[in-house]
Amino acid sequence: MIRCSHRLRPGARQVLSAASLVLFTAVVAAAPLGEKPLYTIDEDCTAFAFSHDGRIAFAVHHVFSQHKFDLERDDFWISDSGHGKHKILNGEKLARGEGGFSYMVRAIRWSPSGRKLAAEVTTGAAAERHGDSTLSAQSFLLDANGQEIKIADGDSFIPDSQNAAWLDDDATVIYLESARPRREYTIWSVKPSVGHAERLFEETYFLGAVWMEGGRKAVAVTSPDRGEPPRLVLLDLTKQTTTDLAALDAYSSGLSVSPSGQKIAYFRDPGTLEWRTVADAHTAHAVQALTGPYFWTRDEQHVLLKSGVERKSSVIEWVRLSDGSGDELFHGLTFWNFAVSDDGRHIALSPPGKHVVEVYDLPEFQ
Repeated sequence: MIRCSHRLRPGARQVLSAASLVLFTAVVAAAPLGEKPLYTIDEDCTAFAFSHDGRIAFAVHHVFSQHKFDLERDDFWISDSGHGKHKILNGEKLARGEGGFSYMVRAIRWSPSGRKLAAEVTTGAAAERHGDSTLSAQSFLLDANGQEIKIADGDSFIPDSQNAAWLDDDATVIYLESARPRREYTIWSVKPSVGHAERLFEETYFLGAVWMEGGRKAVAVTSPDRGEPPRLVLLDLTKQTTTDLAALDAYSSGLSVSPSGQKIAYFRDPGTLEWRTVADAHTAHAVQALTGPYFWTRDEQHVLLKSGVERKSSVIEWVRLSDGSGDELFHGLTFWNFAVSDDGRHIALSPPGKHVVEVYDLPEFQ
């Protein structure tokens, strides 16, 4: 069963009820912009992420010339909750092969312990003679001191992978590997100290997966198979067991689990955000929302959403999941990227242009 709620979109808003108007006014008035940020990272950041203890790992755009090529190898930094920042790795030193090796960091994830990092990067190698290049998605492993973590003394880059994350044992990495042309993936696990990556759930292909409980479990969407619809499932990565939650009429992208692990959301299609509870996964609730990156709020009754293509500037909106109501935050200003801390108390915003990062208190939503 699907319960659908309609959103109020800028430029086509309906008349708000008195109660909704009061709520809207209170939320916008609490928006942090216009106040002084808690702190600013004054660097051109290509990606950033909060740790559990409030630190921010971030990558800084770094372009340099080598053998007639302009190469990009982003640097890695850590900001200590506004008490200073320090570079942990100079990307220029990460040479690979004989060609012009470049990479750009697209996402960073902390390990549960806060001692290690996994970066999602796009790599390219320019050919010396022809000047052309090949691009691929890879995962890069390092610790919080900037030391590369190599797999069995091999490379610290995992080719054709994304969504890499450390388990809570600080020794195991799980990741998705591109499997087929139709945007399907397999799930893999590897202990860098040992090597020998292992495919998990060998008979199953997935459209998406999100890790939870320190990487020991995951919520995933299986790929349609032999006329069967995609299915929402709960995975135990240690035991390699699957618990079926619900059949989905459609799935587009953006699978996410709320901080408590009790709610699951995803984009059913580019204009519809659908969510379910684990306790009643067969009942789907839908609200109108354009595809884009989003984060859960502390109350898990709302999400903060930046509609549109990822890493393109757009406004950030709040969306109430119960009825789809909401509106623009931060006075309608646009942002290139944003992130919310694990405890939901802070938001990091990156405006267009030079991608500095400003950190603010995030108001509670009611």
